[in-house]
Amino acid sequence: MRYTWMLLLVPAMGCATHEGTGAAVGGLLGAGTGAIIGKAAGNTGAGALLGAGVGALTGAAVGNSEDRKEHREAVMAASATSVGPMCLNDVIKLTQSNVGETTIIKQIQTSRTVFQLTTDDVVMLKSYGVTDPVINALQDSARRPIRQVVYERPVVIHEYCPPPPIGMGFHYRIR
Repeated sequence: MRYTWMLLLVPAMGCATHEGTGAAVGGLLGAGTGAIIGKAAGNTGAGALLGAGVGALTGAAVGNSEDRKEHREAVMAASATSVGPMCLNDVIKLTQSNVGETTIIKQIQTSRTVFQLTTDDVVMLKSYGVTDPVINALQDSARRPIRQVVYERPVVIHEYCPPPPIGMGFHYRIR
């Protein structure tokens, strides 16, 4: 009885997922509850086993749903912070935030976005204070060499198997 408090620490040691921790905690709590109920019914061992099984399954199910929830939240956070293609509004925002020309040009080049500016786009960019070197970098993005992907033709080996053996037989009967 003196060391029963240590049993409560066992689920916290080494379970990396909510599912594993939930199964361990549920199993221990279920075993304790099952033992108490089993003692009242006259069979402590069976009650503890049944309670441990039900508790472990329930804890694992709850933990699994927590793991899935965390995964969904992680995917949502990653997609919210992912860097997508640049647009003209990004260039205007960088210019109005007093970011240097060379930094804006570097961002245009590293984003791999191809801009095809119309006359109205150039006029709009100038009205927002975008400098000529930045506009030239936007126009040069359409002349960037396209990365070509080379696909090698697969090597096909034709194996010609000999034809299967053919047996022929003749039956002739004389009467």
